Amino acid sequence: MTGSTHVHRQLAGSTGDRSGKPRLVFDSGLLDVNSQNKEPRAMYQTFKVKAKARPRREPIVVSIVCAAAVLTCAAPADAGEIILATESNSTSVATYGGVSAWSSYVEGRGYVLRLYRNGRIGTPPVRPRDAPFDVDLGPDAAGRVTAVYSRCDPHRGGQLVPANCRLYRYIPGGQEHRIRGVSRAGYSEHHPTIWRARLAFARYRTRRQTTRIDRVYAFDGSSVGALPRGTVRRGSDPPEAAAGVEGMDLRGVRLAFGWTFLAARCRTLSSVTDPDIEAFPTASELWLINARTGIGRRLANGCSDDKDDVGAASLYGTGLSYIQNQPNGTVNSHRIRFPGGSRTSSTLEPTTLTLARDGTTVISERQIPSQDPGGAPSVFQIVLSTT
Repeated sequence: MTGSTHVHRQLAGSTGDRSGKPRLVFDSGLLDVNSQNKEPRAMYQTFKVKAKARPRREPIVVSIVCAAAVLTCAAPADAGEIILATESNSTSVATYGGVSAWSSYVEGRGYVLRLYRNGRIGTPPVRPRDAPFDVDLGPDAAGRVTAVYSRCDPHRGGQLVPANCRLYRYIPGGQEHRIRGVSRAGYSEHHPTIWRARLAFARYRTRRQTTRIDRVYAFDGSSVGALPRGTVRRGSDPPEAAAGVEGMDLRGVRLAFGWTFLAARCRTLSSVTDPDIEAFPTASELWLINARTGIGRRLANGCSDDKDDVGAASLYGTGLSYIQNQPNGTVNSHRIRFPGGSRTSSTLEPTTLTLARDGTTVISERQIPSQDPGGAPSVFQIVLSTT
C-alpha cells in the first residue's frame, strides 16, 4: 500500500497572507537514510518568499478518450511504462492491489479523484476538493482496496491553514463515507493512511489558523493513540514556524512518514544573502514507527538549501523505498529491505517528482518542462510501470 507526495513542490491551492506574499505549503512525504542526507518541502508554514504571482494554469486534457467522459484509456510510453494522464497541476500518487490514484484539476470544479483499475481510468462518485487529494490506498478490515483522504472547510480570506479537516474513505464501486471515531473539535485531521483495521493520520489545532504544527496518531477502530512525531523547533528556530507531516504510509504495524519544519541550522550563505529570502529554509526528517507500540526512530534528515531533498516514502511487501534529489540534477530511488536493512539504489528519470510502490507496481509523477519560448507552464505526467 502506498500513498506518496513530493520531494520538491508547492501544493496547488496554497494560500498567501493578506500582504499577497505566498506561503510555502507542506504537502506530503520525504525521507533519507543517512544522517547527512536531505529533505522534502513543506505545508502551511510561515516561510515567506518574495515572488511574482504565477498565472493560473489551465487544465490539460487527460490522456486518450476511450468511452464516456468519465473513462479514459492510458497512452503507451517507453517499454514497460504507461502514461496514465497528463495533468496541468502537480499531485500526489498512490497505488495498491492493482488500483492507482491521483488528482486532476478540472476548471470550475476543482480537483477530482482519478482511479486506474482494470485497464481504465475512472472518476469515482467523490466530491471535488479545493486542493489535490491527500489520498492513500490500502486494504480495509475485509481486505478490500480502500481510498482514504481528508476534506476541509472552504477556504476563507485571511485563513492560512485549512480548517475542520475530516477523514473519509471510498471503496471502488461504492460511495464516500466519513470515518467516525477519529475527529476532535477544534482540530483538523489529514494525510490518513490505512492498513486493515488500523488507520494513521496527522492532526493539528485549527483555532489560531495561522500556523500548522502536526501530531501523529493511530486509530485501531476503537481508540486513538498518539505516536512520536518529528522535530518541532530548536532554540534558534523561529517560534511560529510550522512543522508537519509530508506524507504517510502504513503497512502492517510499520508507519513511515516524512516531516518538515523551519530550521535556522539550514541557512546557507545563499539564503542569508539572497534578498528574496525573508525567513528560514526547511529541514526534513524521515521516521519509521511501530504504530502498535509507538517505538520508532528517525532514519534521515536534511536541509532544503542543500538541494538534495529526499521524499516519497513508500512501504511495500519487503521493505521501504524513497527518492532523493542530487545537487547535479539526478534523482535516485533507494530501497531498504526488511529485515536486515540492506539497501539498493537506482537512477530515475531526472524529471521524477514523486512515486509510490506496491510490490512490482510503481506509479510516478514527472514534471515535463514546456518547450514554448513564450513561457507556457510545465505539465505533469502520471506514469505506471513495473520493476
